[in-house]
Amino acid sequence: MNRSKGVNRLFLAMILLSVISPIVLQEFFLMLDLYQSLAVSQLIFLLPVLIYLALGKGEMLGELQIRWLGVSEVLMVLLLGVLLLPVVTWINLISMLFVTNYVSSAFSEVQTASLGMNFIYMALLPALSEEFMFRGVFFHGYRRAGILKAALCSGLCFGLIHLNLNQFCYAFIVGTIMALVVEATGSLFSSMLVHMVINSSSVLALELASRIELSTELTQELPQMTEEMEAMAQFISRGAMVMSYVFYTILAAGFGTLAFLVIRWLAGHSGRWEHMKQVFRGAAAEEEMDIPEVVLQPEISGDREGYFYEEESDDWQYKEERQEPEVPVRPSLKKSKKRRIFTPCLFIAIVICIGYMTVLEFIL
Repeated sequence: MNRSKGVNRLFLAMILLSVISPIVLQEFFLMLDLYQSLAVSQLIFLLPVLIYLALGKGEMLGELQIRWLGVSEVLMVLLLGVLLLPVVTWINLISMLFVTNYVSSAFSEVQTASLGMNFIYMALLPALSEEFMFRGVFFHGYRRAGILKAALCSGLCFGLIHLNLNQFCYAFIVGTIMALVVEATGSLFSSMLVHMVINSSSVLALELASRIELSTELTQELPQMTEEMEAMAQFISRGAMVMSYVFYTILAAGFGTLAFLVIRWLAGHSGRWEHMKQVFRGAAAEEEMDIPEVVLQPEISGDREGYFYEEESDDWQYKEERQEPEVPVRPSLKKSKKRRIFTPCLFIAIVICIGYMTVLEFIL
């Protein structure tokens, strides 16, 4: 059974639900507050996943990499989540040069809510459910086609499911990294912790923003700026923006390097570093295998037509008696059914996502 086909059908069903449900259930969603909407949205995504697992009689559940992490591993995974924050911010800043950030406008609605509620519904719940779906079911569903391919494809699905270009950019990259973290640690809990840290940073940012009180009275008492002052303010604003991009580029590069070292430590600590090297070197190692060449003697025309010369016996022999040398065949060249990740269902889902995101960004 090609498990990729089943996972791709599941992803297509999730995309159709995420596009159609807000339209069909519009009145229902209007009766819900933001937290209830977030919970229902997670349930809409989770329901087809549970149905998929039930139809497979829970076969995949036994293959999910679920292992309790040690104290040192938990601390290093939390550190990894912190180190990835500048990377996420940098990708977000770059994408905002071209597309709209819908997350900031949506998060502004919860600035007055409690920190605990924001953490549960915006950090903890998505970390548990989304990691179970994408680094659990999707990553392991694609895993038989190759670990690196599975990480990239599960990251692609994770980015597309957000249905906006801004979130797609960093969700795709971070989703791929978190799949590799699962492979490096052998535990799905590691990606859940990283996801929780990244989402918690947004919750903390909202909490800080809600505590900053802007004095509207002071703003009203300020004298009106002249044209020269406005031009100077715009110049300073542009300069500050350029500096912020330069700063976050350097910061993302440095913290990204440290994040790789943490992943390296996690893989070594769990005894999976050699395995991770094979993940990245597998294709190259296969190409570098030394395959002996077998040179066959050409058949002789004329009087000796149909005969060949055998050096060992120093005589001509009829070609029907000839024993062809056995050609060593590496496993990758044996005739076997290739496990493809991209199937029509995945292609249709990608087209729907691109169309939806394009309409949302450039038409609506």
